[in-house]
Amino acid sequence: MPSFRITIDVDVDDPGSLWAMAGTRLIAHPGMTGDDLVDTLGPREDPDLASCLTLLIDPTRLPASVRHFDCAPLAG
Repeated sequence: MPSFRITIDVDVDDPGSLWAMAGTRLIAHPGMTGDDLVDTLGPREDPDLASCLTLLIDPTRLPASVRHFDCAPLAG
């Protein structure tokens, strides 16, 4: 079975818009509330950007076995 490594570096230009996009996807899940959204993504004014990106990229939706996925800020 072929294996691949995908690397992307992301500059977040508008944290509020990223939060809104991730929040739209998250709140679409049955039973999710506004409190769940804030618990998962942080408040819009101070979002957890790694959580927002992870939710939007969502490698679990690929028709493949994802062995490792990590999203963390780059130093600098």
